[in-house]
Amino acid sequence: MTLLVLTAGQQYGQSFTNVSGEPVKELQRDTRFASAQLSREGKDLAGDDPYIIWNDRLRELVISTPKQLQDFLSRDAQDHYKPKNMNLGHYAGRLLGQCVAQQRGQKWKTMRSHFDPEFSYQSSRNIIPIFSESINRWLNALPEANLAVRQKPSEFAQNATKECKRLAFRLIALSLYGDLFTETVRQETHVEVVQSTSNNRKALDGQFSEKLGKFQHFSPRVKLTTSQQGIRCPAEHIFRGVEKGAMTQTEVREAAYVIPGPPTDFGVWQFLQTLDEILFTNIDITGSVLASIFINLALNVFFQETLRAELKARKSQASYTVADYIAQQDSLLHCVTLESLRISPALAFSPAECTSVEKIIGGCIIPAGTPTVIDIRRLNTHPSVWGSDAEVFRPERFLNMTPAQYRYAMLRFGIGPGKCMGKNMADVLLKMTVIAVVERYIIGPFQGQKGEEKGPAKPSNGEILFTPV
Repeated sequence: MTLLVLTAGQQYGQSFTNVSGEPVKELQRDTRFASAQLSREGKDLAGDDPYIIWNDRLRELVISTPKQLQDFLSRDAQDHYKPKNMNLGHYAGRLLGQCVAQQRGQKWKTMRSHFDPEFSYQSSRNIIPIFSESINRWLNALPEANLAVRQKPSEFAQNATKECKRLAFRLIALSLYGDLFTETVRQETHVEVVQSTSNNRKALDGQFSEKLGKFQHFSPRVKLTTSQQGIRCPAEHIFRGVEKGAMTQTEVREAAYVIPGPPTDFGVWQFLQTLDEILFTNIDITGSVLASIFINLALNVFFQETLRAELKARKSQASYTVADYIAQQDSLLHCVTLESLRISPALAFSPAECTSVEKIIGGCIIPAGTPTVIDIRRLNTHPSVWGSDAEVFRPERFLNMTPAQYRYAMLRFGIGPGKCMGKNMADVLLKMTVIAVVERYIIGPFQGQKGEEKGPAKPSNGEILFTPV
């Protein structure tokens, strides 16, 4: 293996070379909005070796194998940090530069201590009845949503990604605001926000800040409304951490468009931008993941029927509860969720993350502070762990694997100690929606979607046909 040496400077003209003085392979174009095409180009360029991409004027190291990820996390995972503005520029910093994901050290711990209880395992179980009501309302309206295409009176077709994104916004907002997230609020914010977050370039331009301001005005009012009406609202509980930072209610109301002065451990701007992160960066991700589950099920009829049979058998048990079924790690429901996340990840590449110490990754000596991204699709299908059928959609594989076997071979909710704090809520959201759809409908490809019976699907594949069971 060739030993590579990266210079400490990451910008502009600094060179990345191996010990022989030869340049490290790199893609010579702006890769800020990374895609599956970039993944293919990287593999063609460097095989399994690490390589360099240009993120505007910044260089980032790309890794793609389980061993490289293990090396990346060794020794200093607790001290990893995100580069300034996520290496995505000024507007990204204005939108999310103060959110919890951008913090490190004690500030990160303080902020997580206020948010984590509202997204714990128990909190996710407690919200099941609220999610269930909203999912059923969405499913009841699905046959008529956006003038659904009909082939027969009892059948209809819908765009999976579009409709799943609508549901994702509703459920994620409910997890933060509870009953305060009324239908009126949803309609006022849904169209502009969802359309903006569906396009990375739009989300990072200046106009999105103005659209987001509408929702940021709503967030600080939560405190007064919950106090007056006696409504329990997770965001209000989290907001108490802001109050402990000695910010008055008047200052909070006025701070919706103004960054506070001296930073505190947990100030109003950190609160607002973390809510933005939870809501608006996750609409596209959660909607895409949910859609990929349904598209994969639509293209794999046999497994879909097996899953439906499992659900029927579980519900026939006297001890059945949906909370316990969702929590089971050996169910086909759990397997299909994992397999869809594995083979159809919502993100092609992970956000950049920096090491705190120098280390060797894939024969590459990288200095502390080197921005590193992970090619998620290649990692999640690497044959060293997933075998010769790594590209095949086969949920049953997880019945014979332990989490330890794929610890470094699959990304779901981030890496290291900074994993997504909404992972428990996301697990409930995904599985409850799958249960509701599979229980009511047989789903299949629509209008010439001829996916392989065992082929992977992408959320962009289009329409799904819904036929009542």
